[in-house]
Amino acid sequence: FQPHLVILDDEVDYERTQDFRVHMKSHWNRHLVTFRGGNPVRQDELERVDPANASAIIIPAASFIGERRGIVDTRTIKTLLSIKNCLPDGEHEGPRVVVEILDAMKVTLAETAYGPNLYVVSSETMICRLLAQNIIHPGLSDIYAELLRNSSGNGLFIKRIPEFSGLRWDKLSHSLESGIALGVLQHASPPICTLCPENDYIMADEDSIVFIASSYDDIRPSVSTASKVSQEIFHRQDVEALFPIKRILIMGWSYKIPRLLGEISAHTKDRAIIDIISVLPIEMRNEFFQRADLTYHNIEIYNLLGDFTESYDLDKIDFASYSNFLIVASDSSDNNDDADAKSVMGYLMLREKIKHQSPVPPILVELLDPENEQLFNRKWGEVIVSPLIVSYMLANVALKPELMLVFDELFDSGGAEIKLLSTERLELIGEFSFEFVSDRVRSLGMIAIGTKQGKLATLNPDSRKKIRFSAGDAIIVVR
Repeated sequence: FQPHLVILDDEVDYERTQDFRVHMKSHWNRHLVTFRGGNPVRQDELERVDPANASAIIIPAASFIGERRGIVDTRTIKTLLSIKNCLPDGEHEGPRVVVEILDAMKVTLAETAYGPNLYVVSSETMICRLLAQNIIHPGLSDIYAELLRNSSGNGLFIKRIPEFSGLRWDKLSHSLESGIALGVLQHASPPICTLCPENDYIMADEDSIVFIASSYDDIRPSVSTASKVSQEIFHRQDVEALFPIKRILIMGWSYKIPRLLGEISAHTKDRAIIDIISVLPIEMRNEFFQRADLTYHNIEIYNLLGDFTESYDLDKIDFASYSNFLIVASDSSDNNDDADAKSVMGYLMLREKIKHQSPVPPILVELLDPENEQLFNRKWGEVIVSPLIVSYMLANVALKPELMLVFDELFDSGGAEIKLLSTERLELIGEFSFEFVSDRVRSLGMIAIGTKQGKLATLNPDSRKKIRFSAGDAIIVVR
């Protein structure tokens, strides 16, 4: 299945179409992409692309918005109203629309504007949750990127397999030829997604299963449904995540920092000290915190005034006292390139300051342009390209709308989460099959989805192939 893409934009020129062609690479097909000039807010120009007959409509926000994020959301909501007005008389439910809203407080307004069949990706909320989880569990950025993109590696799929009706959840993994069962989608009203359900959960006839697999067609039951039951072979309950956070230095300022700190507070039970160094006056930062109106139960926040790209200001900081570093993309720059340039400079100066520390504390860098990712040395940290992650989510939900429930469950602080467990604590030093590893992890009420050895993360490995684990390796789990 290859959808025909119709793109409506104010500016359609040769440079724009060539840029699109370069980014699509081998997926480019000029017969399946149509460009139309027009403003989607204006109904007469929107009708040029016949939105009422679209299979799905995607409305992304601006890639860089700074102080204008409220204006961008207003424009998005006006576009939803224009689409609604394009529907034939008497038709109350329009085509599926997947929309990016920057401010989480405006999600309800978007839903009111369009009505049913609207899927909202609150990018500020999702990115904050992703950053928070990567701070608490360093090493997850590549894992999330692989799960969210459709072009290569393993992805998230939802499939109903009638043969599994009446089967206990803990028997299900041994009944699969390939793929990893991650959770259950119950087709109730409204639908309910449960990742990592209880082992004694019984599959109902109408249940679908959330899988991690290399493709939809690779998900299939084994020839004979297994009767093997996972054995309770491991009972230690003190297994901890790698890199417990203690003190974090955030370099730079972004409008989403108050919500980010709220997510860190919600995702961790341990107390943490968070310092924020930025040139933005502390009074203005305090105003952002007051507007957010969030409560931080287990973190202490200290604002430092200074430029993290200036040695004079960095010399005042005791870098050895920090367990984690985060460089956020600035939203006060004029464009993405300037914001990323400052992040790159800060990253290089941070590397110089901590080059003699052993081990090097986890570094997480947020970028806005995917082309700048190649500037970073992966040995010294991780990179999250925020607009790219959001675009993956928008595309996934447009093609498979049920995945919105999976994303909400996976990224919500109250839902399941991906984390890394030490092979030493799991007593898995040596050679084991991934099937054996999965049984051991399942006895702790978790699901093993892959391995991480050094910087190499492998999702959905061959369950029967032996893997040699050493000290410092980790098992990627969902709990």
